[in-house]
Amino acid sequence: MDRVSTEAGLSCLLALSTVKRARARMVEEGLVPALTRVLTERSSTVPASAAEKALKLMEAASGCAEGRAAICAGAAEPVAAVVSRMMKAGKEGAESAVIVLWTLCHLYRDRKAQETVAAANGGLTKILLLMQGDCSPVMRQKSGDLLRIFRVNSKSCLSGYDTKTTHIMPF
Repeated sequence: MDRVSTEAGLSCLLALSTVKRARARMVEEGLVPALTRVLTERSSTVPASAAEKALKLMEAASGCAEGRAAICAGAAEPVAAVVSRMMKAGKEGAESAVIVLWTLCHLYRDRKAQETVAAANGGLTKILLLMQGDCSPVMRQKSGDLLRIFRVNSKSCLSGYDTKTTHIMPF
């Protein structure tokens, strides 16, 4: 991938994505798989600024029904790409990644996306780090919503645990 052309193309697509009808058309033309390829490239090939633009475009795609369908159709790869680049795309890129994950996992409750984020290497840790770091109150709230979803889902594995300890005395 040519760094300059990739960044120029992403800038152009980002400008076009402000029009709602254009978002649906871009998704139909294969925006989500192209963004997934950009996000899965090595950091040396695709700079952080290009990854940030790709995450902003993924956020725009998740804002329309066609985009959510395209992301969820191949949920493992696009969602994993968003999680993997979350911490490597600057503050705005990280916020866009949280919005994408929040839209899919919290707002629309997509089960495949939730499972992909939970299974991603360090996915929940990255969300927690973003929440604890220097972010806006809105991002902190959305990160908290995501962590609540995964906390509730992880409690199900403890349902079979039974104990006879009803009270533990400190002495």
